[in-house]
Amino acid sequence: MMGAAVADEEDCLTLSTIHSAKGKEWRSVFVLRVIDGGIPSSKAGAADMEEERRLLYVAMTRAKRELTLMVPWHTSMPGGAQTGPSSTL
Repeated sequence: MMGAAVADEEDCLTLSTIHSAKGKEWRSVFVLRVIDGGIPSSKAGAADMEEERRLLYVAMTRAKRELTLMVPWHTSMPGGAQTGPSSTL
């Protein structure tokens, strides 16, 4: 509605991909699945690892005050293999 008050951006939740977050900043940022198979992607080959590191850097630098990297305690990747924190950290 034209002329309606817009909620303060600080009071909003924004869900974003890393790619669409380039050039933006938020007070708090949560990066999910910072594990091998998540970041870096399970589809990334050896030649893609530098790009995967750069994408994680982009995600981490979007935070103005708080950054939380989420690493699940347990996860099963396709094929049943267990994984740990991302090797890009």
